[in-house]
Amino acid sequence: MAALTDPAELTGWWGQADVDLVEGGKFVLRWLKTDDCGNRAEMHATITRLEPPRLLESTGDLHGVLRWELRPDGDGTLLAFSSTLELPSSAPGCWPAGTGTWTRWPRSSAGRRPTW
Repeated sequence: MAALTDPAELTGWWGQADVDLVEGGKFVLRWLKTDDCGNRAEMHATITRLEPPRLLESTGDLHGVLRWELRPDGDGTLLAFSSTLELPSSAPGCWPAGTGTWTRWPRSSAGRRPTW
């Protein structure tokens, strides 16, 4: 779960983070990429569920509810991720789906960063 909760790990794949790892704690993330004008997105969220080392859920301003859950799966681990976002009624009618499931990594890949 360190990849989701340790600011040093988060910087490697998502962005700079300030994390207070308790239920009700802050989860602030600043994306590393900028838009064409040099602006960076910043998410302000609160940790709403925390059950180390298997569950982390946050509710924030940019992405609504983000939930990561780790489950044993044979010789590996399954990461289930979901994103739930309430959209205003004035939003365009076509938005991408906000949930997904990632497949398991075999135990042999432990300790190595994925090459996305």
